Amino acid sequence: MSEPIQNKPAAENSTQAHHLPNPSAQPKSVEIALQIIHTQIPQASLLEPHRVYSSALATESEWCWNIKEEGGDLVWTTELEDPAILAINKQQFPVLQPTRQVLKTRFETASKGTQEFSEKGNWKNCKAFLEAMGFSYSSGDFRTPTREQFVSNYRNFKRENPEFPELKFAMTEEILPPDAFVSTFLNSDITLSDRQELIHDYPYHVMPILMSIFQAPQSYRIYKDRLGEEVETLLEFLKKEPKEILAELNKILDPPINESELGYVVATLKFMVGAAIDLLSGQILDYKKIVDKGDKKDGIRAQFYDYIQEVLFDRNWRSPLRKSVTSLERDFLENWPSIGQWYKLVGAIFEAAGLGFHK
Repeated sequence: MSEPIQNKPAAENSTQAHHLPNPSAQPKSVEIALQIIHTQIPQASLLEPHRVYSSALATESEWCWNIKEEGGDLVWTTELEDPAILAINKQQFPVLQPTRQVLKTRFETASKGTQEFSEKGNWKNCKAFLEAMGFSYSSGDFRTPTREQFVSNYRNFKRENPEFPELKFAMTEEILPPDAFVSTFLNSDITLSDRQELIHDYPYHVMPILMSIFQAPQSYRIYKDRLGEEVETLLEFLKKEPKEILAELNKILDPPINESELGYVVATLKFMVGAAIDLLSGQILDYKKIVDKGDKKDGIRAQFYDYIQEVLFDRNWRSPLRKSVTSLERDFLENWPSIGQWYKLVGAIFEAAGLGFHK
C-alpha cells in the first residue's frame, strides 16, 4: 500500500504556490454553441459552478460508503468488502461505487502512471496535485473535499499555475442519465453531484480528468473543445428528419436500412453517445498525443467512434437503455440484425454526418 497522503486542501486565500512544470501558454477556450438532445443548460462563467436538476433516475441507489464531513473534507468509509461492492455495482450499473482496490489503484497510478505512459517514461507524478485538490486514500479511508471546496482548491491552484486550463463546473442534484450527462459535458468540464453521489463522481470521473490534465495542461482545452464539436455534430445529424437521415445513410449502406427501423436506431445511438462520453470521461488520457493525431487513427474523432462502438456492444448498457428509451422494443438490439450491421451503421452515420476519419 502506498504511503498515506496528508489531506491539506488549499484555503481560499492561500498564498502558497504549487510549483509545476511551466509548459507554453495554451490557446483560449473556444465556446461551443449548444442545442442537444432534450435538455438545454445555461452557460456558466469560467470556474463558477452552475446547477443542473434531473429527475430521470427512477430508482434509488444502494450506497456502500458512509460519509461524514470534517471541516472542508468529506471522509468516506465502508464496512463492505470489495466483492460485496462489486455485486451491488452489477445490480445498479452504471452508478458504480469504488472498491478499496479501485481507490488504491487510482493513487498508485497518480504516482507511477498507466502502463502506456510508463512505457514511454513520460508520466509526471501527480499524487501531490491530487493532494492539493483535497484527495487522499489510506487504510480504507477515502478523503475528499466537498464540491464547493474542490472548486475553491482548483481556483487557488490555477491562480498559482496559470498554464493550467480554466475549468467550468456543473453542480447536479444527482447522478445524471446519459442524455443529461451529454448536455452537462458539453457545457462544463467537471460535473459534481450532491453529497452521497460524489463517491461515484470523484474516483470515476473527476480524478481521471485531473490526472490527465496534469500530464498535458495546455492540450486539455483543445481536446475538450474539439471533442465537444464532434459530439454536437453527430447529435445534430441524428436530429434531422427521418427521411433525410434515411436518404443519406442509404447512399452508403448495403443492404439499406428501412424507415421502420430508423427510429429505434436513432434513439439507441442518442443514448449510446451519452454512454460513450460517460465511459470516455473516466479514462486517463494522453491529451497531447490524441490532439496531435488529428483526424487520423487514435485521434479525437476516431476515439469517439471507438467508444460508441464499445458501449453499443457492452451488454451492461442494455438495461439502462431500455429504462431510458421506453419505446424501444425489448429484443431490438439483440435481433437487429447483427453486430456486423451495427458496426457498418455507426461508420455510415459518422461518414454521413461529415465525421469521417482515416483508419
